[in-house]
Amino acid sequence: MNPIRKILMPLAGAPTAEAALGTALLVGTRFEAHLEVVHVRADNREVAPLAGEGLSGAMVEEMMTAAETEARSRSAAVRALFDRFTTQHKVPVVAPRGTMDEA
Repeated sequence: MNPIRKILMPLAGAPTAEAALGTALLVGTRFEAHLEVVHVRADNREVAPLAGEGLSGAMVEEMMTAAETEARSRSAAVRALFDRFTTQHKVPVVAPRGTMDEA
């Protein structure tokens, strides 16, 4: 049996996110695996089809703007949770190759 080397942890900001991170850390530690955390974010363009449901373009645009604002807020909260968790548990954070964080 091949050992687990990487654990993919999708993180979306659910109330159980911190517990899920804790579980992933326990499993990762047990198998000496790399924990790869990705933030899962909804696509705000999904509200665009509502234009065909009788909503005006302005209303759809307003909904898309509100969805983007909410998504940014949620992303900031998820990042804060991640940063707090990794600091508290002394987990080293390494940006994946090919990301803008390398610069």
